[in-house]
Amino acid sequence: IRWGDDAVKLKDGIPERGHLSPGFLRWFALNEFRNDDQPVAVRAEAVAGSFGLCVRSKRTRRRLEALGQAWGLLQRLRNRSPRGWKENLGCSYAAVANASRGVGASLAAIDIPSENPGASLEVGLLGLSPGSWSANTSEFVLHVILDDVVTLPEEQTVVVDSLAPPCCSSGPKLHRMYRHYTRFSSGSLRIFLTPLGAGQLTGAKLSARRTGEPVWFQSQEVMQERVLQLYINLQDMSGQHAGGFWLEVAVEVHRPTNYTLSLLSDSAE
Repeated sequence: IRWGDDAVKLKDGIPERGHLSPGFLRWFALNEFRNDDQPVAVRAEAVAGSFGLCVRSKRTRRRLEALGQAWGLLQRLRNRSPRGWKENLGCSYAAVANASRGVGASLAAIDIPSENPGASLEVGLLGLSPGSWSANTSEFVLHVILDDVVTLPEEQTVVVDSLAPPCCSSGPKLHRMYRHYTRFSSGSLRIFLTPLGAGQLTGAKLSARRTGEPVWFQSQEVMQERVLQLYINLQDMSGQHAGGFWLEVAVEVHRPTNYTLSLLSDSAE
């Protein structure tokens, strides 16, 4: 993925973090193709503040480039939340993330139908938090998922995600794979899947395994308060191997759901 005029690549499924001042616009251009019929998942979480998520074709950008740049600069100077930004930027798909309205509203989720080649699209983030240039800065975490695997860095043990968001998908995709590195080979790891809003986990599955191993550890039932939990003894998973290892976590639901996935470790060397 290209960022502005610099060839900075965002790896598939690995989060890109950053900040947006009110009215400030960042573009990321997709440079990879999909070879199957699965949608490209774009997820942007507002850790603080509010921003708009825009997906458009590069052809649209070429037509509106001069107008879009002038409009963005004008809005930054006005220090106010832009109006009509979806139309001005030529967005084919758009969503808003707002951290101040709770976890359920903090995620902007778009599934781009497979008939749109990934390499012909670009993703934009526009700061919408009201206030001056120096105040009310928005903080974001952006994922673009091509191959269905999201990497959670060691310091990130909570992710907000959506399966089959109502925005754009031509066919619901109701499963997602996550990858996380644990530094420990003993102790325990608990994984929680929690639906947001009116989401339900009836029939949902939560499972995990050591990367490369055939055996999956699976959750048994939905707990009270609509939480699905998976408890893992890391020694059972690590076997005779000492030290850390990569862990794969699979989420499967039966209906469109927004949710949080969290990992809680009680481990020792």
